[in-house]
Amino acid sequence: MTGSAGMTGDAGMTGDAGVTGDAGVTGDADVTGDADVAGTSRQRYFLHLTVLAADLAGATELARTLGRSVSFLPEIDPGETTVSEEDNQGVHHRVFCDRLLGNGRRCMMRAAHVGACLPKVAR
Repeated sequence: MTGSAGMTGDAGMTGDAGVTGDAGVTGDADVTGDADVAGTSRQRYFLHLTVLAADLAGATELARTLGRSVSFLPEIDPGETTVSEEDNQGVHHRVFCDRLLGNGRRCMMRAAHVGACLPKVAR
């Protein structure tokens, strides 16, 4: 696969729900279960979204904006968001602090921020 973001190789995408192939990604990448409101167990999955940015700081800012914009969805855990460079995908850079604050909430400030942790960023 070759795309505008410069991805090359066999991504191994099969069907609508499963991803397998050279990338070594399978549907069971993370089998840590979470119970939803109804009490049924769900598995955690990671979505890999390729973006274009001038540098790591720009990609991190975009990831932070995207994470915050979808944080109202109960299926999304933006605190776990990381960014990696295309040619160095084994190195993940945290986007959010994600420190546990209490009442199940986590800090949504940028990683390595100065000052107190906050569950939401004041706008």
